[in-house]
Amino acid sequence: MRRLPALMASVRFKLLALVLLPLVVILPVLIGLIVYWGNTSYDRLLVYKVNAELVIAHQYLDRVLESNRRMVEALAGSEQLARRRRSP
Repeated sequence: MRRLPALMASVRFKLLALVLLPLVVILPVLIGLIVYWGNTSYDRLLVYKVNAELVIAHQYLDRVLESNRRMVEALAGSEQLARRRRSP
């Protein structure tokens, strides 16, 4: 037990504490900031990608709806033509 106070009074211990305490305090803070920044950046990237995919899906849906509208109009036109040809 007497050795512990003697060790704490030594210059070696004081220098070691002087060097290691900032690392023990700063390193977790730095790691926390990096994790927070990484999560925030990743969330922004995901939101950007989802928005881009939604724009593409909306454009594709518009094209499909337009194509179906044209096919229905063509079918309706062919039905009218067939009726006219059948009637005298």
